[in-house]
Amino acid sequence: REKILSRRGRLSVSLVSGIDWFQFRVAFRDEEGNPLDVSFDPALLGRRLVKTGDHYLYLSAEDAHKLKRLFLDGLDRKGNLKTSKLNLSLVDEIRDILQDTDDPEITRAAELYEKLSHFESIEPEPLPRKLARPLRPYQETGYHWLCFLRAYDLGGCLADDMGLGKTVQTLTLLQRLKEDGRLGTSLVVVPLTTVANWEHEIESWTPELSVIRHLGPGRKKDLDLHLGYDLVMTSYH
Repeated sequence: REKILSRRGRLSVSLVSGIDWFQFRVAFRDEEGNPLDVSFDPALLGRRLVKTGDHYLYLSAEDAHKLKRLFLDGLDRKGNLKTSKLNLSLVDEIRDILQDTDDPEITRAAELYEKLSHFESIEPEPLPRKLARPLRPYQETGYHWLCFLRAYDLGGCLADDMGLGKTVQTLTLLQRLKEDGRLGTSLVVVPLTTVANWEHEIESWTPELSVIRHLGPGRKKDLDLHLGYDLVMTSYH
């Protein structure tokens, strides 16, 4: 015979985030706020019950509804749900379920989802005023793509054949950020054989960008030495 306790409680949700993922932990607390060891069983949700040991506890109608939606999104019986930060529709759904969350990472992801939901096209951006040489039309297209990624706080890949100016397009974005006062110090990680080419392109296209090498076994490991530069050049070799 089932033993249904008269105690009631409510769900609580905690959040852990990594570089590119969220993990939600759903727990159940009694009326005094004490956490209880419970198992979430989808089969019991229609009766608004959760199991703790050999007993069952009542859920509010609101919490039962939230749990049903979370199970549809991938919640397991232990109350864990892990997802990529770029699974924007799911993050927006979870934010809607939780309603009272004010976590800035969740808010940012939900706002990005809202922006992308109404996205129509990549808008052209002004070129840097102090770009030393003009870009070709297809290079301007790549620059606008990079500006779009920056505006939406997304990572991306600029893919093209060798020699068509991927380095120049990247430097153009960095020059624009410098002119807008939004650059800071950027780390450039490239094959060792291309370091000299990057330095040449910087001198030719964006000579206002200051750059320092961070290479070899004798490299100085005091990060403060690099903060006064726009670019730090290093290699994965």
